[in-house]
Amino acid sequence: MKKIKYLGLIPARSGSKGVKDKNIYSLGGKPLIQYTFEKAKTSSLLSDIHLTSDSNKIIEFSKNHGVKSLYKRPSSISGDKAAAIDVIMYHLNWLKKNKNIFVENIVYLQPTSPIRKNNLIDKVLKKYESKNSISLVTICECSQHPYETIKIVNEKIVEFQNIKNFTRRQDFPKHYFITGSIYVFNVENLIKTKKIINSDTDYYLTSIEEGLDIDNLLDFKLAESLLSSY
Repeated sequence: MKKIKYLGLIPARSGSKGVKDKNIYSLGGKPLIQYTFEKAKTSSLLSDIHLTSDSNKIIEFSKNHGVKSLYKRPSSISGDKAAAIDVIMYHLNWLKKNKNIFVENIVYLQPTSPIRKNNLIDKVLKKYESKNSISLVTICECSQHPYETIKIVNEKIVEFQNIKNFTRRQDFPKHYFITGSIYVFNVENLIKTKKIINSDTDYYLTSIEEGLDIDNLLDFKLAESLLSSY
C-alpha cells in the first residue's frame, strides 16, 4: 500500500447560488480556482495535489494545470447541502479501493479563498508538525465584531448583551473567524471522530485579507483589489 503524508485536496463543485460557475469565474483575468492550484503547487511539503469535482469543465481545467482529478464526483455529494466530511471520506475510500493509497494527512484547500501569501501552506504545515496536531485551521481576526451585531424582536432592535460591559470598541475581546483557506487534519483521527474541527484543533493566524471567502460578485471585486497588493 502506498502512503501519502500530506495530500492537498481541492474541492470544487459545479453549482453555486451566489455566482454561476463560481469556481471558474474570472478573477483578475484567470479562473478563481487557478489561484489555489498555483499556491498548492508552490508547496514543498505537499506530497500530491488532487481535485474533487462533479464538473467536466473544472476537471479538464485541473488536468491542464497539473492537478490530478481521478474521477467525477457523484451528484449525491455535490449539491449545496453536501458536507465537506462526506466529500473527504469519499475521496479517501476511493483512493484506498482503486489505487491502494492510504493518506496520513489531508490539507483541504478551498478555491473560494484565493488570497494566500507566499509559503502560507508550508508555514501552516510546519506549525501542524511542531505542535504535533491532529487538526489545524487558518483563522483571522473578525473585521466586524460580533458584539456589534443586533437582532430584531417585535420590530425592535435588540443589542448583543455583552456590549453593555464595554464603553469603547477598542476594549472588546478579540474574536476570530475560521477562514476556510486551509484545513489540515490527521486522517486516522478523522475516521475515528468524524469531525474536522474539535476542542483539540490548533490554529494558524493569518491576515484579514487572507480571510476573504468569495461568495458573491462584491467579493470578487474586493478580491481583485486585494490581489493587486500581493
